[in-house]
Amino acid sequence: MKYLIKTFSSVIFLSFFISLKVIANPLANSSFPSVDGVVHSVIEDSTGGWFIGGEFSAVGGVSANNIARIKPNYDLDTAWDPSINGPVLFMVLLKDTIYVAGDFSEIDYQAKSDSEERTIITRNNLAAFERTNGKPMAWNPNANGLVREIILDENCAMALVKGEFSQVGGEPFTNEAFVSTVQASSVWKIDESINQQDVINTDPDAPTVWVTPAGGMFTKSQVATFSCNAGAGKAENEGCTVYCDARSFPGSPTTEELDEFTGPVVNSEFQCDVRKRLGGITNQVVYIKFLAVNENGKSSEMQTKVFQFDPKSPLTTACPSTTVFDSKTKTVTLHCSDIGKGCGKTYYSTDGTYPTVDNALIYDGPFELDGNNTNYIVRFFSEDKAGNQEAVKQESYIGIYGGFGALHPLSVLLPFFILVYRRYIT
Repeated sequence: MKYLIKTFSSVIFLSFFISLKVIANPLANSSFPSVDGVVHSVIEDSTGGWFIGGEFSAVGGVSANNIARIKPNYDLDTAWDPSINGPVLFMVLLKDTIYVAGDFSEIDYQAKSDSEERTIITRNNLAAFERTNGKPMAWNPNANGLVREIILDENCAMALVKGEFSQVGGEPFTNEAFVSTVQASSVWKIDESINQQDVINTDPDAPTVWVTPAGGMFTKSQVATFSCNAGAGKAENEGCTVYCDARSFPGSPTTEELDEFTGPVVNSEFQCDVRKRLGGITNQVVYIKFLAVNENGKSSEMQTKVFQFDPKSPLTTACPSTTVFDSKTKTVTLHCSDIGKGCGKTYYSTDGTYPTVDNALIYDGPFELDGNNTNYIVRFFSEDKAGNQEAVKQESYIGIYGGFGALHPLSVLLPFFILVYRRYIT
């Protein structure tokens, strides 16, 4: 009897858990208005409703082009109407601003004030709207190809946009770019070639200066160590002073903005703590500007070295997540996202073993699982291009294709018990 009671309780818990999974997706609710097309992105609007984006022309029988707001009562918000002329592929909400990515070029905004007329605004593949009224904002990075994803950094001051483009903000980029969220169109990139451009002074009496490390990609805080040669027969670090500045944008500082690092005159090292001087900002590009001045007042040319800090591990998700399926096969897709240098390789196993970089399969596209009464534990992780590696994750997949459950009506629940046990207990 105790066993039966325990089993019955498990069934109740499982039914409740499954119900929660369904309710979490508003599109699965029968009260959600019908969409004439495809929805690619759904986000909560922070008031109990949702924003939806995709490729559609109407919601609930009312005209709505590719973006719309659904009220908490599942009615279309007809007052929120920024019509977009192409697919919306991704959306993210930051406070009262919705950032939108996709494959579009124009926004047809219906102003709600009698003093304003309907206006067509050019926005190429990236746009931002006010959460409350749908009014387009000045943010305009202007990508020349479709954008699939917007990843905010932890301070929400910068976003990494990914897609299929060659320019953002008029500057050359290949499929990835850092974009400011606090300015209308500012973008940053890592010009790795700049780290190879050491300045050679043509004036033999002018000092030379260099920094170690000479820029690059880092997963931890760095201390930039400067050395200089005053020229005119002086020994290293004798008779010269180094000035430097660490900033998050590439523009050159004025002389007044440079900080002096004197230290001992002979055989000294001049240090500029890159991370501390920026207040511990992570996932950031840092431009180090520096020069040296000798005792005769001669100055070296200003140099720039680029430091990118990527201390966070990537994030990998499986689609679908843990599930029971009754089809002949189930296709599983692994998706890696990373703020910083970007994802490197994704590793996985389907036989229950713990994957490592040495023994795992390297993910190169969606893979299929056999549904003929086969149980799978898929374990996976990713490593980014900076060398950060995330912890191994796992999802369970139980195939019941071919008549599982024919022996007893209750036996169909067995896969759910196994699923819950694997994911939430083991």
